[in-house]
This record gives sequence, C-alpha cells and structure tokens, in this order.
Amino acid sequence: MKTTLGSIYDERSIDVFAGIIIETYAGLKKEDLFLSPEKTVSESVLLKINNAIKLLRKEMPVEYITGVAQFYGLKFNVNNNVLIPRPETEELVQWVVKHIISYNKNLKILDAATGSGCIAIALKKNIPDAEIFAFDINNKAIEVAKVNALENNTDVHFFVDDLLDFKLQCQLPEINILVSNPPYVRNSEKKMMHKNVLDYEPHQALFVDDDNPLLFYKALASLGHKSLNKKGILLCEINEALGKETAMIFENKGFVDVKIIKDINEKDRFISCFKE
Repeated sequence: MKTTLGSIYDERSIDVFAGIIIETYAGLKKEDLFLSPEKTVSESVLLKINNAIKLLRKEMPVEYITGVAQFYGLKFNVNNNVLIPRPETEELVQWVVKHIISYNKNLKILDAATGSGCIAIALKKNIPDAEIFAFDINNKAIEVAKVNALENNTDVHFFVDDLLDFKLQCQLPEINILVSNPPYVRNSEKKMMHKNVLDYEPHQALFVDDDNPLLFYKALASLGHKSLNKKGILLCEINEALGKETAMIFENKGFVDVKIIKDINEKDRFISCFKE
C-alpha cells in the first residue's frame, strides 16, 4: 500500500488508511497481522481492499470508501450527501455537554443544518434526558441522520427544513440551546482546500458566496431570537477569518455575552452567546 499510495499521502496517513481498510473489510486489526502473519483473507475481501486502494489513489476520503466515520466515540454512516465529521466539531459537542449542568431535565436542544446528525446524536448520547430536534435542507442527509440515530440507539426528532427560510419554527417547543455548524467556507477559499474535499464532499454544506459569507449566521441569529427561551444559549462553529464580523451579527440581534472561542489549534472556531 505504501508503494502504491506513497506519491499522494504521507506515511502516517497511509498507516491510518491501512488500519481502517483492513479492519473494515477483513475484520482484523493491524496488530493481528503482526502477531499472526500467516493469516489469509478470502479473494472477495482482497478485491474489496484493492478497490479501496484504487479509490484512495483518486483521493476519495477513506470515510466515504468504507461508509463509516468516527465522531465523539460513536460510529456514523456517511456518504457524499453529508460532510465527514471533523475533530473540531467534537469540541462544539464537548462545550454543550460541559455547560448544561445548570439546566433541569426539561432541556430542549435544536441542531440546525445537522447533516449526518453527528452533533444531535452525540448530544443525545451524552445528555439522555434532553429532547433534541435537528433539521437539514437535504432530505437525503436526513435519511442518513435517521439511520445513524437508529444504529446509535438514540431518539432525535429529525425533519427537513431550510435554515434560510425556516417554516417549522412555530411547531417547535421553546428551545434552551441552539447549536449549529452551518456552511461558512467562502468560494474564494476553495483554492486552499484539498482535492479530497472539493471532489467528494457536498458543496452545499460547505461553501458560501464571498459577497454574502455570513448569511447563515444572520439566519441563525433570527432563528435563535424566535426559538430560544430567555437566557437560552446559541453556539455555532464559524470561519476562523470572520470571527469579529460573525460576533457582531449576534450582538446586533440583541444577544449578550457574545464570545469567540478558540479550538484546540488556537483558531477562532466557535461563538457562544445568550438570548437576553
């Protein structure tokens, strides 16, 4: 595999890919092969492994090849209708889990632009008493999210709606927490992104026009203003280059204690604020 993929990936990435592919298709961990080098696999398994290597050469993300991604200690089904969950988004979930201790058992959370459902499902898994709602504009993404909820044994209320033209708000109960990882990468930033993202991940869930890059945050501010209860929390992931501009949107909408939060790499990655 290193010989075949060495011109595209570094050695560490190839080792990670090899471990994922061998475990997925052969049911073996890499250490099993070292301990028992005489182990063999069937021809059908070998064909699957070789096909996976061919797709890796085309720079398809390994998560789309295997159909599975890890997030917050859980497994999620993924395909090209949903984004592959990112490690920084785990920090968003962690922040919510850490800050809900002051709420009672009637906690209600809304996840806007849920995609694979990873945020909503991880929150439900870690805050089982919470009632969680989640929506996405993409019906196929919601189908994936529902399967993920079922396989992770979680009860989340998924529905299809458009953050930019939200229609079901009147049917929701008052929310304590609104959380979102909306599209925020400007089209001009595509040149800085890798082929594995540009060629395979859904652009609708990633990119925004340069002339209106914060439209989803304006919509989030409006949704939060209507749906959150008094002192309700709004927390979202943001474009690191537009932290101050994004914070101003929430301040102008009347939210208080607006804070830009850095991620583990010291980049401006999240905003938290409260409805007054």
